[in-house]
Amino acid sequence: MKIEKIALEKIKKRKKQNQEIASANLQKALEDEIFKNLYYEKKSLIIEVAKCEADNLPSNRYKLNDLEHKLLDRLEQLGLPKDGLEIKYFCQKCKDTGYVNGKICSCLKREISKTLFEKSGLKKKLHCFDDSNFEIFDNSELMKKTYQKMEKWCDEFETSYLKNIGLFGGAGSGKTFLMECIADKLIKKGKYVYFTTAFKMILNLLEYHTTFDNTKNELLQQYLDCDVLIIDDMGTEPIYNNVNENYLYLIFNQRIMENKPIIYNTNFTLDEFYERYGERIFSRLINKRNSKVFNFLNSDLRIKNNI
Repeated sequence: MKIEKIALEKIKKRKKQNQEIASANLQKALEDEIFKNLYYEKKSLIIEVAKCEADNLPSNRYKLNDLEHKLLDRLEQLGLPKDGLEIKYFCQKCKDTGYVNGKICSCLKREISKTLFEKSGLKKKLHCFDDSNFEIFDNSELMKKTYQKMEKWCDEFETSYLKNIGLFGGAGSGKTFLMECIADKLIKKGKYVYFTTAFKMILNLLEYHTTFDNTKNELLQQYLDCDVLIIDDMGTEPIYNNVNENYLYLIFNQRIMENKPIIYNTNFTLDEFYERYGERIFSRLINKRNSKVFNFLNSDLRIKNNI
């Protein structure tokens, strides 16, 4: 996947920069004759100790430890940090390779999510659950419970029966704010999140429909590969024949089959949502077995707060 490659390149670039810093520190330290002699004495002794221990013979490991202390002291005397020769890995789990035991590391998932946010044109800093102020809502207790349920869902979504979550309500009622909180928490947990608007999604699917080269699959895969797909403002997107219903259904159906969550919001009522998207999509997104709808009945919070 192109996004994964871009994210992995960022991780590799960080690793290379840290390797270069460690290498530069070593070259500088080797200009000192005392450090140089200690350094090469230690390298020779490492080989000698390894041979002795392989043959079950007594070794000079104590001398090796002594040389290590002398090297660290000399580094400090030269004005270099004692750990200056070590590569400072951004992620200790994968040592900045992006993978652990052949599986994608959480650091790469975070980097993928950041890259996707950048490409989605969203602001870099998302709202988080700690930003919540329930006093601004018309029904503060109900909204507090809704936020608490969704924050708990973020911790257990992989085992939760809830896979489709719809936030219904008027403009400015707080739906997008909650979705940002969800995205923020999931990303911090190292999950692969794709946050998009329905408008942008449909334009991508139109491009997919009208593209005939090898790049077209990337346009669709971003909606299928992510751990959690978050769609803002469903119902505001333009309608294109043979695009909206067919490709939205394809994405939603495939994600449901793979138990991958879809979170979306809309200004529509349930009836309006049914009329807009039809039976096939409605039945996939609003199904009591794996779906939950939250109704936001607040007045426009943006007007309340003079936003």
